[in-house]
Amino acid sequence: MIRPSHPISTVKNNKYNRDKEIFKNTYNGSLKNEKNEQNLTEEQQQLLTEFRNKINPENNPFNVNNTINIMAMTQDNRIPLNVEDLLIQEDKLFKILDNIRIKVNFNFSAEEYLEFSHINSIQNFDVFYSDPKMKSVITIAQIFEYISAILGVFLYLKNILTVQSVDHLRNILYYTHINLLMTISSLLKKISKEYENNIWVIKLRDIVNKKKSKFINGDENFVIEQNNNILFNSIGNFILTFFNNKNDFQIFSIINDILCNLSTCNLDNVKNNLSNLKNMMIYASENSNNSFVHINLPGPFLPKIDKKYEYTLVLDLDETIIHCLDQQEITPLIRPGTEEFLRELSPYYEIVIFTASVREYADEILDMIDKEKKWIQHRLYREHTTVLKRTYLKDLNKLGRDLNKVIIIDNACDNFQLQTDNGIFINTWIDDKKDKVLFNLIPILKEIVVKKIKDVRKALRKIRDTMIRFYVNGDNQPFNTVLKYITGEKKLTE
Repeated sequence: MIRPSHPISTVKNNKYNRDKEIFKNTYNGSLKNEKNEQNLTEEQQQLLTEFRNKINPENNPFNVNNTINIMAMTQDNRIPLNVEDLLIQEDKLFKILDNIRIKVNFNFSAEEYLEFSHINSIQNFDVFYSDPKMKSVITIAQIFEYISAILGVFLYLKNILTVQSVDHLRNILYYTHINLLMTISSLLKKISKEYENNIWVIKLRDIVNKKKSKFINGDENFVIEQNNNILFNSIGNFILTFFNNKNDFQIFSIINDILCNLSTCNLDNVKNNLSNLKNMMIYASENSNNSFVHINLPGPFLPKIDKKYEYTLVLDLDETIIHCLDQQEITPLIRPGTEEFLRELSPYYEIVIFTASVREYADEILDMIDKEKKWIQHRLYREHTTVLKRTYLKDLNKLGRDLNKVIIIDNACDNFQLQTDNGIFINTWIDDKKDKVLFNLIPILKEIVVKKIKDVRKALRKIRDTMIRFYVNGDNQPFNTVLKYITGEKKLTE
């Protein structure tokens, strides 16, 4: 996974735009209730199903245990609560915090949260509370949540990415995320009994239990109110410290005005005012000659290949072989089979790690994985990427190797879009302990070298075509079939 460093740049534009279309076509105001889903076009229904299947492929929106719209009880009414939106909202807010924790770009996650917030019109949770004081507390918490996300974008747009500013923002996001978890916990207590076994409700409970700090106890409403007091001071100090010059007057003025009038602020007005300011800043950034600086180095980046190697294997880092989630230090989760993969293939391939993350971050992780530095021959970082339309790409031409003998493995196909035929696109890995992808790839990659394939691109294309053929013929596990095809009864040829 490529870690971009500019607010407008991301290697996941295609995925982002695709998800955005799903949101726009299936989650706009006219589709918020299940009756309207019956009026969807075939294409819209397909998009809706695709998005839901990302979370649960067995979802049936018309079953009480699967429906996304459940009823929550207040003192006087039963009010619909879209639990799917709530699940997505938490996930997107957490991703901003998570990216800050692992010291990589967090602007894309912030933009994605803000986009989702506007397209889906995140529900105002105050309607579930009868007490006027709690209505105010919940509204203020939601206002702070939106401010915390948009502050991340402002830091990028204003190029104020210092250790101090990022640490301060992380602290703000920590409390806003806890507030959201406590709000979810509070809302779950209000749901009607018939939805106790709803799959979305169960998922939300699991998330709250998993992510809520063990040090946070007591009444949810009390915790939210206390966190609001902390956030009021933290956000005020943040804008005073980092947006206190005349060039940032608009940011300071709007947020300061919100803080001074919290008791009367309307959440939708806050979102609109800050969103309009963000859009103006993005426009100014895109039309500035100094908005994005990246020097595309010419290459070749690698020294002459060692005589014992004929083939080069390029591996991405984040979400391909590791995932980081530690709050304070870089402590990676390592994909099952990574060490065996490197150990088994290092005699066959010159192994190169190519990541768009920064050098310091990548080296710290790779030193943990390859402690004796005997498996990975070379490391390439963000500065070695090629920027095209504000997107970081991995141009294999710049390695200084024969592309007939180069393979790249990545969880984002956009990363190797300049040489797609050289790529093996694998699924993103977060924490699945049963993942077998790397184990399964070992014999295939060995076979390519053993059979001295003259052009790996033809071999990879044949593997892809064979998998598609098996799938079309009814094979639900084409990868396993191809594995047997290659290593067993039949052999891989050019």
